[in-house]
Amino acid sequence: MHVHTRGSDGWGTPDEIVQYAQRARLDGVCLTDHHVTYTPESLEVAKALRKAGLLAFHGCEYSTSMGHLLVYGVSAESLDFGYYPHPQAVIASVSDAGGICIPAHPFKGYKRAYCESVIELKGIPGFETANGQCTYQNPMANQKAAVLSGNHYLRSFGGSDAHNPQDVGLTYTLFQGIIRHEKDLLKAIRDSRTRAVTSKKLVHSRIKSDRGSYLMTKFCDYEQLTM
Repeated sequence: MHVHTRGSDGWGTPDEIVQYAQRARLDGVCLTDHHVTYTPESLEVAKALRKAGLLAFHGCEYSTSMGHLLVYGVSAESLDFGYYPHPQAVIASVSDAGGICIPAHPFKGYKRAYCESVIELKGIPGFETANGQCTYQNPMANQKAAVLSGNHYLRSFGGSDAHNPQDVGLTYTLFQGIIRHEKDLLKAIRDSRTRAVTSKKLVHSRIKSDRGSYLMTKFCDYEQLTM
């Protein structure tokens, strides 16, 4: 539900994104670049996903004055709110156009984070309670989001927030029912029971990979200095 491509600030090739989506046994991927729905790069990734037998959807991640919104079912190119609009204005506009918004990682942010105020937003089915980056960078952010969601009976969504292709599938959303097209996805977001799932195996592998890369980098630096 939350994957970036080289159309914004992701760096995975189409083949790499497919590879890691298959590793995670995903049925489909939503491409959510920043402030843009369709780019040549995201279209290439979608083509590769479909060729591999996976579903591919186009959304975007939109920056608001309170935090990030995942937008589905509406082209970001039709949204023009200027810099950091209030999220409620975006939600209302997207809803009027037949789309839907899900606040991303409400407790993760630097200058802007929804935190508890995310529950005050109207017209959302729930919010992201399992964010892939948070699983190894700030797990407490996911825990707080999950508790808040449960306390207020809002739906939980999982998205890997993958910029690095290795992160694809660390977390994902489990829907009830069958999804074949974008219309099915929007209906499932609105009406289906959802569950945010974290793959502990993949998260552990990701952390191990990070540590290995760090050690290898330090080793290479040392070798270079002592040659």
